[in-house]
Amino acid sequence: MQKNCSDTIALFCHYGAMCAVTSHLLHISPMILWQGTNADHTAVTELCTDDRFGSVANWRINTWNDTHHLTEQTSGLHLQSSF
Repeated sequence: MQKNCSDTIALFCHYGAMCAVTSHLLHISPMILWQGTNADHTAVTELCTDDRFGSVANWRINTWNDTHHLTEQTSGLHLQSSF
């Protein structure tokens, strides 16, 4: 990173595509997310970067499967798949 960047990028996509992009950014296999997580319809997932490693972006998951915008009783961070 040449300069401090506070840009926001929003992606609206299906669960499978979200897992593929997220796994790519985290440098992990997409199978980990496809088989080990779940995301409800219209859920919000938020990733951010930090500059701990200088010019290399370090991605982190801030929020996964956040649905608080749907009802007051539902809140996110469901990291297990439902069957």
